[in-house]
Amino acid sequence: MKDVIRLCVFQFFCIFMFSMVYYYYFINDIKLPHDKRKKPTYIDCLSYSTSITSGTGCSGIVATSSGCSMVANLQQSLLVAANVLIVYHLLKL
Repeated sequence: MKDVIRLCVFQFFCIFMFSMVYYYYFINDIKLPHDKRKKPTYIDCLSYSTSITSGTGCSGIVATSSGCSMVANLQQSLLVAANVLIVYHLLKL
């Protein structure tokens, strides 16, 4: 059970880590659906990171550069692997 908790903490850590990457490095490469002229806030970047992690993609926030899209794909791939490990550990219990 400890391993599952560690993997869940890892997922939350990744959400916050990637939201900081989006905020500090790709703030100008993220487009908001409701106001295209407004600069995204940290909460917008956190929402984007959470929607990528969950796999829903329903945030409406869009990456406008290839670099930002590559980071989003990296995040999704990393956390898919973490989800596989969580399921594997749950099946072992």
